[in-house]
Amino acid sequence: MGRATRVGVLVLALVGFGLGAGAAALSDLVLERDAAAVEALLAAGSDPNQADEGGRTGLMNAVLIGERLILECLIEARADLERADVFGTTALGLAVDLGRADLARRLIEAGASPESPGSSGWTALTHAAARGRLDLLGVVIARVADVDAEDGNRRRALMEAAFYGQAAALERLLAAGAAVNAPGWNGLGALHAAAARGQIGAIGLLLAAGADVDVTNAGGETPLMHAAFRGQAAAAEALLGAGADKLRRLPNGQDAAALAEERGHEALAFRLRAAP
Repeated sequence: MGRATRVGVLVLALVGFGLGAGAAALSDLVLERDAAAVEALLAAGSDPNQADEGGRTGLMNAVLIGERLILECLIEARADLERADVFGTTALGLAVDLGRADLARRLIEAGASPESPGSSGWTALTHAAARGRLDLLGVVIARVADVDAEDGNRRRALMEAAFYGQAAALERLLAAGAAVNAPGWNGLGALHAAAARGQIGAIGLLLAAGADVDVTNAGGETPLMHAAFRGQAAAAEALLGAGADKLRRLPNGQDAAALAEERGHEALAFRLRAAP
């Protein structure tokens, strides 16, 4: 059976059965990269938003296999850009996960919200920042209203870039106007995140951009305290060199040296006590 005949028979069968088999057929045809058959089904009235038992639609499958032509067909057929599968992942979230910058860009241009969090809580903005995907980050920054918007985990893109040491993403976000001292969950900021992970490059970029070296979170903890608690000696040195107050204390009286000592980082505790 030729391809054209196969498509015609399939469409007639679906019409005869009230398109009841449309979900499985559309999904299968997308995965088979059969753009002509997908287009024919959509033209015959098949629902572009029908999903398989996992909640995955044809649009999501088009992203999964990186099929731009089929993606365009589904967008033109008004597929729901915000539809999520059973795991809470949208087509855009999948594109971000897979690093498919061209498809992510097209979905955003078609109206997909880059600010909607997926099942992980990450938005396209925070995910792109954390992974250092500059191609995606540039597209998202151009579309979001606020580069400091919190995701579903109350984390900001700048904090994610700092936590994962994505220096280029940090620079891009700062250039776009990200607030260097903006607090997130529990008052934690980008400098806290960089200090806890020992991300020296990120610490330098944040300090150069005007980060408060002694900024405190809701519990009164400074970035130096976070570095000390985690045993991040190089980060502690960088913060001390930038003028961090080693004598700042928590409500229970502990300073950075005491926190380092509590966690068994004896050498770091000694260095903190000896620092001028």
